[in-house]
Amino acid sequence: MGEAFLQSLLGGLGGIIIGYALSFLLGLLAIPISTPWELNLMPAFAKNAEAVAQSVRLPVSISFGLSAVSILLSLTAGGLASYAMGKRAASETG
Repeated sequence: MGEAFLQSLLGGLGGIIIGYALSFLLGLLAIPISTPWELNLMPAFAKNAEAVAQSVRLPVSISFGLSAVSILLSLTAGGLASYAMGKRAASETG
């Protein structure tokens, strides 16, 4: 049971680290958005009309509560799986 808890804990921590790394890499991407003409600061008669599009970067943040819930779910799933396997092994040998 201890091994299953350790594996599920390491799996949950690994999932959080990989998820944060991927979201951080996605946050480095800039998403171009076009501004409606009524909100545009560039006048309509400007020569460079393609420069109207702005780019926005996605914010990346990790909440402690969400990380704690994900670790708790990982430990719960590991505990239930080890309990079911132990119960099945005990019933086959006994």
